[in-house]
Amino acid sequence: MISGLIGAFAGFFVLLLADRLRVRAAQAPKEQPNSARAEQKLRRRMAGRHRHRLGRRRSELARRQRKVKQLEDRIERAAIDEEEVKAFEFARAAFEAIERRHQSLRDRRKNRSDRLSSLQASFQEGLATQADIDPADLLQQLEAELISDQQKRTERLARQGAQRTESQQETWVRQIIQRCSERYIDSHFAPRLSTGFRCDNGARGLELVAWSAELKEAREMEIVASEREGYYSVKGADPWWKEAVRRLAEDLVGGGQLPTGEELERRLNGISRSMKAVAGRCSDQSIKALKVGAVEGERRRLLDRLRFRTSYRQNQWRHAAEVGFLSGMICWELGLDGPVGRRGGILHDIGKALTHDTEGGHAVLGAEVARAEDEHAGVASCIGAHHGDEPPLGLEPFVVAAGDAISGARPGARYHMGEHHEQRLRELDRITKSPRIVDDSYAVHGGREVRVILHTEDRNGRPIRTSEEDMRNLARNMADQIEEEMEYPGSINVTLIRRVVAQTRAR
Repeated sequence: MISGLIGAFAGFFVLLLADRLRVRAAQAPKEQPNSARAEQKLRRRMAGRHRHRLGRRRSELARRQRKVKQLEDRIERAAIDEEEVKAFEFARAAFEAIERRHQSLRDRRKNRSDRLSSLQASFQEGLATQADIDPADLLQQLEAELISDQQKRTERLARQGAQRTESQQETWVRQIIQRCSERYIDSHFAPRLSTGFRCDNGARGLELVAWSAELKEAREMEIVASEREGYYSVKGADPWWKEAVRRLAEDLVGGGQLPTGEELERRLNGISRSMKAVAGRCSDQSIKALKVGAVEGERRRLLDRLRFRTSYRQNQWRHAAEVGFLSGMICWELGLDGPVGRRGGILHDIGKALTHDTEGGHAVLGAEVARAEDEHAGVASCIGAHHGDEPPLGLEPFVVAAGDAISGARPGARYHMGEHHEQRLRELDRITKSPRIVDDSYAVHGGREVRVILHTEDRNGRPIRTSEEDMRNLARNMADQIEEEMEYPGSINVTLIRRVVAQTRAR
């Protein structure tokens, strides 16, 4: 029975299974597309999971690589720190050894210094005992002698070097001046520019002297009788109008009514216009010959007025042209700016045309006029610095000063009045007699040399020691003082004389 039941159940399940298989077989064609899509989704899901697991593994691998790198860096730093520690310990040991060596040397030096001080003290005591002098005084004497010897040696070497240098420079400068002077070809006659006139008629001369009242009112000029008979001179501050009045007086010597008021003004202005024409032609001639470019404005007016102005009877227009020519040639000889030297030379004295009515030195006044008209800075400096009234700008002002000195020192260029010569001699006497050691001084060769005699004894009759170096220093100081306080053409030699008198008695 049981087996029958089992067989029945088995048959039932077999039939049920067969029925399901038929149903599934009937549904299989319908589900085949759905299974393909499911399989594709499954593959994509599996691929995504695979990529996710691969990314996590890569991240983990990178993290482990970084950790390994950190461990390697830590190990490397530990090795470096260990080497630094070893190097530091070695350096510290070496420093301690050097410090011990230095301390040993310091101790040895201190011991030797103490020993040397002891020996020096004993030597000084023995020396003081034998020489009967205090060690401090002895050292002071030795120091003074050493300083004196070194000073004399230094002065001797400096003097020898200065003499060689001055000799070479003097030879070189003489050659340059000689070449420039030989190239300058011009007549050196003194042009007639007198402030006087001759009138042989005494009565007419007195009339002209009385006429001075009109001249003084018109131009602040007057006519005075000279010491020479029949000779009259014009006095006044402005050289231009002085020449105009002189010319008018010469025209009136022969006779005629003396002009007054408006007639006097008209005639003076007419003479002034003719003088301007002459001065303009002279200035044009100089400017063209020197090739200095255009000179305009106030500078040209002042340059024209130099035609009728003199300094120590040297015509200032000719002097300006001569200085311009010499300055230009000297600049070219020295490799300096020749055009600046020439222009500065011809304009260097334009301030003299202002000094009769304006306070100040002619060099500074001329430089102010030049700068006011935008003149070249180097030219303005040549004008203002050629007498040392202002700091020079470059070397050209020194060249203009040299050209000015050469032109003024030329034989026959200037005529010095007696009062100027006496004033210069008084200044020389004052400067050379100011030191107490000077006994007497006197000028020779027309003031070109001054000879100074020194005392040999003081007031108590004790001899005064004066070495050759002291005499040279005194002569140099006197020469420097003469250069600073005096004005003179050329040069002045200073000669010091030390008088030695030896006296004894034969018995």
